[in-house]
Amino acid sequence: MPRGNKSFIHNATKKAKTNHDRGKLDYIESWLSENHFGVHVSKSNHRFDNKEFLNKPKNHESDLILNNKVHVQHDTVQNHCELGFELDDNNNEDKEKKRVRTLKRNIGYYNANIPFFVINEDLAKLLYLDEGALTVYMYYHTLMLQNARDGLSGTY
Repeated sequence: MPRGNKSFIHNATKKAKTNHDRGKLDYIESWLSENHFGVHVSKSNHRFDNKEFLNKPKNHESDLILNNKVHVQHDTVQNHCELGFELDDNNNEDKEKKRVRTLKRNIGYYNANIPFFVINEDLAKLLYLDEGALTVYMYYHTLMLQNARDGLSGTY
């Protein structure tokens, strides 16, 4: 008998083969395949286990993995509350919970030393940036940061 405290969205997400961002991710994937900048999608909607993550469950899903190196999360302000100016409306408690959950996810990637970046759909629209082109820029920027981090830790 199914437990009654799970929401419809949670159950649908668990059973789905793709996530709710699929259309947006398809655009990024097709943009990368049409424009040759040395970046390609190696995995999409990839679930992985890692004990370094702070929030439960310990398995997480990266929206995209580029060149088997960099994990990509595609976020919106509505679901992840990453932009500070969005926290000023009446429903602060719900947004604060989402913000904390997103922060724990990001800390988990950092602690596990997994190179990642976030494409925020709302910020990209606000700045008139194409998400495909932004993905390429963020991929190379993330590699540069990871190389610096590896150099500081003595892995070079």
